Amino acid sequence: MAGITKWCEAKRWGEPAGWPLGGAHPRDTPPMSYRPFALRGDHITLEALIKAADLNEQRDFARAVIANGEVQVNGEVETRRGRKLRLGDEVLLSRDRVRVVESDPEQ
Repeated sequence: MAGITKWCEAKRWGEPAGWPLGGAHPRDTPPMSYRPFALRGDHITLEALIKAADLNEQRDFARAVIANGEVQVNGEVETRRGRKLRLGDEVLLSRDRVRVVESDPEQ
């Protein structure tokens, strides 16, 4: 609770305080690892991957975050929802990182 009190006091006096709970804001820290997404064909579109990988199941959300430049593919901002993703591509949305991997042939 002391962290929040310190943050409130700093805000009142106009001092930069950073994240109220101490340390870096979670949004500003990179993800630690990735989740694999098994590709069942030769490609998948960016919009479909966001829905299929459970980053968000609403199509409108996927369209909005892509259009707003909140999605990165292989470290670069991507604004095309029809971008074809292939094996080895990595998608970063907020703190979620997904890597497209080969699917298990036995499934």
